[in-house]
Amino acid sequence: MRKGELGGLRKEDTHLAAGEIWLQRCWDGPTTKDGKPAVIPIHPELGPYLQAAIAASPSRLVFPRPDGSMHHVTVGWDDALRRALAGAGFVEGYEHGCRAHGCGWRARSSGSTA
Repeated sequence: MRKGELGGLRKEDTHLAAGEIWLQRCWDGPTTKDGKPAVIPIHPELGPYLQAAIAASPSRLVFPRPDGSMHHVTVGWDDALRRALAGAGFVEGYEHGCRAHGCGWRARSSGSTA
């Protein structure tokens, strides 16, 4: 899931019994970033964490701010996840690439820093 899809994830889009998350929006927008809704499976080990997040949430969002409102788009979840994965030894390195159409530049770096 993209950061915006996590930020906009609502409780009613999380179907724990069916083991599915219905991706329908990005942040508070009407669609996902690419405009395509999707259904993704919930890994069995993730279920209890999602259930706890839903129970603790004071709003219709699964991952709100403490007051129940939506996080700002600049929230650093991706940075925290990268640090946690590196600290747990799951990161061997990163592949950096140019996103410009037709550019094709790529470079790999070893280690746990992006």
